[in-house]
Amino acid sequence: MLGISYTYNGIMLNDLERDALTGNVFASEQDRANGCIISLTDTPSGFHSPELRHSEEARQGQHGILDYDTFVGKRALVFTGQLIAPDRETMVALVDKFQKAFTVSAVPNKDDGYRELLFTEEDGIAKKVFAKVDKMPEYAEELGFPFIRNFIVALKCKEPRKLSQSIKTQPEIKADILGGQIIIPFKLPLKIGWNYVYKKTLVNVGNFAASPVITIHAPCVNPKILNRTYDVFMQFICTLEENDYLKIDVLEGTAVIYRTDGTTEDALLVLTNNSEFFYLLSGENEVVFLEESGVPLVNNYSYAQIEWSDTWL
Repeated sequence: MLGISYTYNGIMLNDLERDALTGNVFASEQDRANGCIISLTDTPSGFHSPELRHSEEARQGQHGILDYDTFVGKRALVFTGQLIAPDRETMVALVDKFQKAFTVSAVPNKDDGYRELLFTEEDGIAKKVFAKVDKMPEYAEELGFPFIRNFIVALKCKEPRKLSQSIKTQPEIKADILGGQIIIPFKLPLKIGWNYVYKKTLVNVGNFAASPVITIHAPCVNPKILNRTYDVFMQFICTLEENDYLKIDVLEGTAVIYRTDGTTEDALLVLTNNSEFFYLLSGENEVVFLEESGVPLVNNYSYAQIEWSDTWL
């Protein structure tokens, strides 16, 4: 990943086509020689190796351990490289810009410090992580090269997943009912199979579970969003009327009902006991939206919207 460029908080790392101080595109090799560059000298660590945590219990004596589950922990990123400038005055300005980009918030309770780190890996897909400064930049002069500064800076990610920069949307999954049948037009029509009428197939091209944002729109009773591929669902025992809607943010672990009168309710309090947080696993996911009002499908205007980013580990 040494040839990949990164953008973080206004700073371009390893971008050899633009001036790191001004952002202008180099028109020639002469412009590049007289410009500012922030180059990486080592492959950034942490992009392919998030921390793994194990749930285990040590046994007495020489009897090893009992290992239960393995979880993905934090992702830490370390960048090492060089700041290159044509003269001392420009070097001072470049260091100042770099330092401002990789600093902590002055008012932590107003800003958690996480910024988008943008990059495109070898697969050609534009990706991002949310990261903040874990260790502020350290600098060292290069002996014999007064306008070069070696640097190292460390970031910590908000969560270990790498997300596609583009957000996918399924704008409408209509309320459904089990019992839509295939009709074969023989002389005596033959009905075979049981299936859902308005099911949708959502695709996560990444290699790890995607955490969607789901919005369910009224009118409906006891709405249920079901991933049939993996038999996982979330159902809420509630009634949505008029302009009410229910918004579920799986990554944040929240579900909120927004009422027409402007009030809100914590929908996790009415989540059924056998529900699980709804993820889109790698590959195809067949998704269905169900509710229990009993209104015929032709007259049922409730629906669900789903947004997600392809996700990698």
